[in-house]
Amino acid sequence: MTLYAKNTASMGRLHGGTMFPRNMNPEEFAARKRLSALYLARIARATRVKRQELFVEWTEKLYDPQAQRMAGLVKSSSDIFLLRTHLSFYFWHTVMPLVAEARPDDSELEAIRLAIAGRDSAWLATITQRVTDAAAEETRESADPEDIAERVRRRSYRKEVRQWMTHEGLRNLNEASKRLGVSMSALKSMISHRGKRRYGEASLIRILGIIGHAGE
Repeated sequence: MTLYAKNTASMGRLHGGTMFPRNMNPEEFAARKRLSALYLARIARATRVKRQELFVEWTEKLYDPQAQRMAGLVKSSSDIFLLRTHLSFYFWHTVMPLVAEARPDDSELEAIRLAIAGRDSAWLATITQRVTDAAAEETRESADPEDIAERVRRRSYRKEVRQWMTHEGLRNLNEASKRLGVSMSALKSMISHRGKRRYGEASLIRILGIIGHAGE
């Protein structure tokens, strides 16, 4: 069984039909399909050596825009794990089903794996440096006790949740909690940096993945 098959055994039929992700952004979905149409046509006409190069270009162009969008959500080092978890899910459940239409062989799959590992490392380096620089700048700018207390409060996702609600046409938190499949207390906890945390890490990862697909 190939590398791709091992990671997508539960995804069902890969060839034929269209997979419409829940809460997808229509513009991003259309952009991915247009890009895929272009590369499928090029791969169909390519030599065996050229095919591998085209597969690498295609997957990188599918992966990088999502990585860039999600990188904007990273505010502290604790968010980096969430980002990498989301991008791994995005790669296997969004990028690879598109690439599977061209039926890459084992050597082409290995080239794809190496290319995405390289992009993941590059994004991780960029984000880590940015977070480190921002933390250092905050430390230099203020030693006020109230400012220090504010920095150690836990992360609030109010802005991201509200933007997603606007994009989805949701009028209040009650509607949003039902759409996201979480309790009102958990959602209110996510959009506040005060009080007891009322959600688990797995729920946060799942919800960030959903709101990360909302239009910007």
